[in-house]
Amino acid sequence: TNLCRMFGEACAGDGDSFTFPTPERLAEASEKDLKEAKLGFRARYVGEFARRVAEGELDPGAWCQEADSNVLRSSLLGVKGIGPYGANHLLVLLGHYGDIPCDSEVREYLGVPPKTAQREVERVAARRYGRWGRYAYLAYKFERVFIKRNYVDWCDGAKR
Repeated sequence: TNLCRMFGEACAGDGDSFTFPTPERLAEASEKDLKEAKLGFRARYVGEFARRVAEGELDPGAWCQEADSNVLRSSLLGVKGIGPYGANHLLVLLGHYGDIPCDSEVREYLGVPPKTAQREVERVAARRYGRWGRYAYLAYKFERVFIKRNYVDWCDGAKR
C-alpha cells in the first residue's frame, strides 16, 4: 500500500486507490525514499530490480515464457534479494509446480519441529510430495484444501 501510495498514480474514484508504480518510477527513487515506504532492508533490492528492468537489463516478461524450470530458477536466483524460498514462490506463480516454497506454515503442516533447518524441511516436503513430480506443489495445496487446513480456512483465527 505504501509503495503504491508513494510512487504510483492515483486512480479515479475515491482517492484511496493507486496503481502499482512503474519500474521507471521506482528506479528514480532513492533507497531512503523506498525505506520511507516501509520496505526496510528490501528497499535496496526493490530499487536495484526496478533499475535493471527500467534499463532493459532484466525482462520479467520473459520469465512467463520460459518452459524450463531450472533455467527459470537460475534466472530468478540471479536477482539480488531473491533466494531459494522466493524463487520457489515465483516459480509457482509462473506455473512451475515442482517445488514447494517451504516456510513456517509448511513446516508446521508437515509436523517438522520449529528449529529444523530449511533444507531439512524441503527434504521432508520432497519426500512427501515428490512422487507428483512437476505437480508436487499442487498435490500439497490440494491436500491442504481437501482436509480444510489451508491458510484461507484459518485466516480469521477460526476454522471455517
